[in-house]
Amino acid sequence: MTLANKFRTLLEIIADRDLALDVNMAGDFKGVGVYPSQNILKRAFELKIPVSLGTDTHHVKYYGVNFQESLKYIHEAGYEQYVSFSKLI
Repeated sequence: MTLANKFRTLLEIIADRDLALDVNMAGDFKGVGVYPSQNILKRAFELKIPVSLGTDTHHVKYYGVNFQESLKYIHEAGYEQYVSFSKLI
């Protein structure tokens, strides 16, 4: 099975289980790129998989870094909204 087929299968499983996909912008300011790629994100959009936005924030000074870029990035794939999760303690 090719890598592309594995990603297609994985995205179909995510869609079938009503899960969300994390769009992680940390790679953008670390110099390794955003994950997932636009191709994967566009396929997720076609499958109606919701996305959340992340930055691997491990320090308060990075909170919200690249937020506007995140919105632009998901919009390029067709998204007009994202999901957010919180944990009540």
